[in-house]
Amino acid sequence: LDVVDGLSIHESISGSACVENIRKRLPNELERRMLAVVRSANDSLSDISMYCERAHGFLPKQPIRREKINEILAPIWLKRFPLSEFGDSVCFDAD
Repeated sequence: LDVVDGLSIHESISGSACVENIRKRLPNELERRMLAVVRSANDSLSDISMYCERAHGFLPKQPIRREKINEILAPIWLKRFPLSEFGDSVCFDAD
């Protein structure tokens, strides 16, 4: 994330580090109910590994076509909120 203050001083802050910080600061019950996904700035294997440590998943750098959103998000969602724990409350429509 690029941040600019009123004096036009630029600072870069890692979005995935921000997500990690937020997750660590939340009470367990709230963190358990959230899904944190970051968008990749670089799809390298080392960066993807880091994103998955800091967040629950990541979106690739390239633009995502509307009809592919469920295909990309569903596995991340179901890993975070497994049917064995959440049942029918976490289903994805085919539409």
